[in-house]
Amino acid sequence: MKLTYEDKVKIAKDYKKLGSNLTSKKWQISRRYVVTLANKYKNNSLNKHSKNNTYTLEFKLNLITVYVQGEGSFESLANKIGLKSKSIIENWYNIYRSCGVEGLINMNKPGSPKKNINNDNKKKLDLDKLLSTDKEDYTKEEIKTLKEELLRLRCQEEFSKKNRSLSPRLPEKEKQQLKANIVFELRPKYPLKMLLEIAKMSRGSYLYKLRKAPSKCLDIVYSEQIAAIKKIHSDSKERYGYRRVMYALRNHGYI
Repeated sequence: MKLTYEDKVKIAKDYKKLGSNLTSKKWQISRRYVVTLANKYKNNSLNKHSKNNTYTLEFKLNLITVYVQGEGSFESLANKIGLKSKSIIENWYNIYRSCGVEGLINMNKPGSPKKNINNDNKKKLDLDKLLSTDKEDYTKEEIKTLKEELLRLRCQEEFSKKNRSLSPRLPEKEKQQLKANIVFELRPKYPLKMLLEIAKMSRGSYLYKLRKAPSKCLDIVYSEQIAAIKKIHSDSKERYGYRRVMYALRNHGYI
């Protein structure tokens, strides 16, 4: 049931007279929502809202600052200001964390910053132009671009090499899991974003596969290392602990 502004005022007044339990039963809503409406009414923040509210950059930054300083939760700030939902402030905060002030400026709607479609093409064109020139002196930005491209090429080569050597031994269903394992293995050397682009995986899919991580798949991927560990353990008459096993693996070139 959709509540009008007048209904919300009545609920807030009923809460004052009847309490949260009876009011929630009367209106068939949760006790928590009853308390939220009562608090908004008490703070004079239970206002009529239009569908197309706009908020200034200063207003958003002030709310984010208050939250960061620990002066209130998303929910308490939303109730105090009179926003429809705490998710509005939460979206602003997440965009500010990931994109900074520019992300808040470029917001098309709550929670969705505008995407710069031409950004990747521009970088690619600049790189092509840079590689085609024969000049000897490069600026700091050009050197940075060349280093990033070199790192990407190394990352792609190493990822492809591991994927080619291991994927033929796996069934089709587990190849995506293998990609996630390779990304995890190479993560200390390369940025996660770069690895996921090369693997053609989303961040969510990668995290899901990482949590799932079937032991069968890992056994196939690391079959040589597992066999070596078992042999070292057997040759030592089961006397070696993990440190001596690790040293033996290192001496044999497995790690």
